[in-house]
Amino acid sequence: MVCHQRGGLIRLNKDRRTFKRFTTSDGLPSNVVFSILEDNSRRLWISSLKGLVCLNKTTGQVHIYTRSNGLITDQFNYSSAYKDTNGTMYFGSVKGMISFNPSELGQKHMSPPSTLPASVSIIKSWLERLY
Repeated sequence: MVCHQRGGLIRLNKDRRTFKRFTTSDGLPSNVVFSILEDNSRRLWISSLKGLVCLNKTTGQVHIYTRSNGLITDQFNYSSAYKDTNGTMYFGSVKGMISFNPSELGQKHMSPPSTLPASVSIIKSWLERLY
């Protein structure tokens, strides 16, 4: 998959000659996408102009997370994403940085995310509401 600033996501098909474009018509909240990370379950996490998207590559199912789910903002920054060796993901937004580990989403007794220096983390309630 490749991010395109105004054209959504682009996936090269198995024939390596054609491609599939994923846009708002396919469920993305915006055609402006900034970064893509893959979690340890092979789901794609995509930052966009209108929220954070989780795309299941196998089923094509899309989940969109926004301020209504507890994000600090819906707008993210260009090329501002990182996944550490533990699987924790970090995304830079226009209001700070969020961090979470997708493998811990939905667990009832997980600890709240760490506050990162000079940034803002997602609140625990957002992580609990994801699944």
